Amino acid sequence: MSIRPLTLPAMSAGQADVRRQLAAGATLPFSREHQAGTLHLHLAEGQPRETTSDWRCDHGAFALSDPSPVSLLADCPLLPIDNAAAPSHAWYWTLYNQSLSPSIHAVMGEIQPGIAPVAYHDVVTVWLTVSWGGIRVRSQMIASSTTWLALLSRAGWQYAYTALPPPFTITAPLILAEVVLTSEALRHIRAGDLILPSHPYFSPSGQGTLMLPPWRLHGMLQLNGLAPYHFTVTDMENAPVNTAFDAPTPENPAITGDNVTEKASENNASIAPLPSLPITLHIRCGDVTVTLPTLQRLTHGAVLTLNHIVPGEAWLYHGDLPLAQGELVDVEGKLGLQITRRLTGLDAATALKESAQ
Repeated sequence: MSIRPLTLPAMSAGQADVRRQLAAGATLPFSREHQAGTLHLHLAEGQPRETTSDWRCDHGAFALSDPSPVSLLADCPLLPIDNAAAPSHAWYWTLYNQSLSPSIHAVMGEIQPGIAPVAYHDVVTVWLTVSWGGIRVRSQMIASSTTWLALLSRAGWQYAYTALPPPFTITAPLILAEVVLTSEALRHIRAGDLILPSHPYFSPSGQGTLMLPPWRLHGMLQLNGLAPYHFTVTDMENAPVNTAFDAPTPENPAITGDNVTEKASENNASIAPLPSLPITLHIRCGDVTVTLPTLQRLTHGAVLTLNHIVPGEAWLYHGDLPLAQGELVDVEGKLGLQITRRLTGLDAATALKESAQ
């Protein structure tokens, strides 16, 4: 068996951030001479065109395949000046920037011809489209991710988002606690066993934390009386789903060949058995379903309705697979689960079907 290493295109964290922000395009409205215009950016795929002019703004250098868009950003016309970056033409660019649209100046600062660097590093290529007064011109714009991030950090950009259907909903399980067991301990679980979670998310009084991406909601479970039951939000913090881009971890230097299985089998007698591996499980109790508009408007004091809740009853899950059913107990102020039934494969399938209804 031959194993070939993957050769993947490299992308810096800065490039990824720029591409994320420009995935659906970004528009900067501006006006001059009492007419409205727009500067629009969207990602350019494929090989960039050959650039014909180099420029700089307050945030760094950039190159254009066609300088025409620059002519629509200011009241002063863009003259066909040879060697535009020469010191003798400084007066013209002072005049140009004085007539630059205020919205453009607030984002880019002063725009002037630049001297082409030896090479643009960590670049992202986008289509720059400027529309004003019935005129529309387009050019490819090349700049480093540092320059793009500085430009996009300025106020004034408008982003286009595809509207989701109104009934779009998000469902998250109500996780009461996290449990870590060895495979051996899990194999011997039976009715009557008591599990004390190592990482409880809720106390026996019902106070705790509900994860509803991108929010970590702190509040109180209301499980008294008859259904429906609720979770009241008392505090909330943002917990983005995506983690930050970290520097890549070094490759494992110990793995150098493609015959790992064969080499290991030659010395079976000298290989120590693997230790019992820990398994992360969750104690779950129903779920919460919200629409996207509700999630976007969440604030302190919001009340969320809980589904599939039986007060005092909970399930032990591995991922989305139910393993056992039990009763919640208060063990000296700590939440515990006393197993009442271990599920077979058929029981688990039935439980999954019921939870989906």
